[in-house]
Amino acid sequence: MTSRVGDLAEYFQTTANQSNHSMAVGVTVGILAPAVGVGYLLYRKYCGSEHEFYAPNKVFSGLCRAHRLDRRDRRLLLQIAAEMKLDQPALLFTNPALLRTASRKQIAAPAKRIKRLHRTLFD
Repeated sequence: MTSRVGDLAEYFQTTANQSNHSMAVGVTVGILAPAVGVGYLLYRKYCGSEHEFYAPNKVFSGLCRAHRLDRRDRRLLLQIAAEMKLDQPALLFTNPALLRTASRKQIAAPAKRIKRLHRTLFD
């Protein structure tokens, strides 16, 4: 009978050790997985997006958002840039002379509309 009690005690000890080991692995994975996920998201937000900022479309979109331009004005700027054969549409935000030239030549829209856009961007 003592050997049977000893066998049962040994069985429960090994089962408890395996259970503790499984629980430790579960807790470790449960802590590491979210920590890695949060770290990745923080990296993407603060470090990973720097190279995207220099993409021409991102620069133009960012400037349009900063100036709160609606879709119609964005399209107009893209049309002006295309007709003036500009490599980078964002140049229209940095050089007011480009919009004045477009207004005089009535490129892509009536002069009145281009002048209103010029005032929005530069005044």
